[in-house]
Amino acid sequence: MPWAAEALRAALIPFILTTGGLLLVLLLALAVQRGVRGVVWRLAGRRRRRCQPLVDAWIAPGADAAALDDLVRFCGGRRRSGAADLLLAPLRSVRGELVDRAREALTRLGLRDRWLADLGDRRWWRRAQAATALGLMAERSAAGALVTRLEDMYDEVRAAAVDALGRIGDPATLPALVASLADPRQQRVRVVATLRAFGPAAAEEIIRRCLAYPADRVAVAEVLGHVGSAAGLEALTGWIEADEAAVRAAAFRAIGDIGPDERAYYFALRALGDPDPDVRAMAARVIGRSGRADAASYLAPRLGDVWLVAAHAAAALKQLGEAGRRQLATAASSDGPGAELARQMMWELGG
Repeated sequence: MPWAAEALRAALIPFILTTGGLLLVLLLALAVQRGVRGVVWRLAGRRRRRCQPLVDAWIAPGADAAALDDLVRFCGGRRRSGAADLLLAPLRSVRGELVDRAREALTRLGLRDRWLADLGDRRWWRRAQAATALGLMAERSAAGALVTRLEDMYDEVRAAAVDALGRIGDPATLPALVASLADPRQQRVRVVATLRAFGPAAAEEIIRRCLAYPADRVAVAEVLGHVGSAAGLEALTGWIEADEAAVRAAAFRAIGDIGPDERAYYFALRALGDPDPDVRAMAARVIGRSGRADAASYLAPRLGDVWLVAAHAAAALKQLGEAGRRQLATAASSDGPGAELARQMMWELGG
């Protein structure tokens, strides 16, 4: 039907022209956008280069107030974002007086107040950027607002808030940080790393929370081990006599992470006879961490235990120097249980 072909051709030509025009407009828009971004990037780079000498002069040891006045006067207004980049960059790896100087300059430039306001901004990236900046400058006045951001709906904001609270180091924020460990949305490793920065105070707060929630002892023991503070040893040593085998094993695992004291060492020796294999295995690990050569004779019989216990006992004997080596050599030369494992350990020791 010729008329149908003509109708299709008549409709197709405008469609192709329209689509081509739209594609051309889109390409032009992308080109313009890229050009605008390039201009903005070059302007920002120029502003940073102009502010660099003034920032360097202010953060240099012994700089006087006049250097700060020059920085604020020349790098205010549209240039302050460039100055902020320059002032914040070294704070990612440096502490001490430099942080104080950067904080003073950023406050004078009005950026501290802007970032405090941005913590409540509706745009998540502005909240995340503000949390990061306030953390780098260790702005203690932001601690309360950052605690509220621990429950932000966006992961990037929560992560920035956790890092910032660790840098600020206000002990008053510890209860909120410890409570956030129970939030499945939080990056647990990040929170634990932040708690580690608080030292013994973090362990004490974790233990206080456990007293309120005793059913959480297994999870709490794991966190105490990761925090690595000896302040948790007393509580952990009390839990190794718990009725629940899981609590006993978790306590010994954490003690092994931290490093045992004299009391925990003797409890570990006794726990080599615990009815639960997980507990025996973690007790053997603790003894290995103790470095006590006189424990080698207690570990040797565990080479014939179930695999988990035997493996930890063998690894512990490797850590006990010559005394452990002698016990491994004796087991390796026999045909008894654990002989193959002992030979493997001797091979790893080069013997």
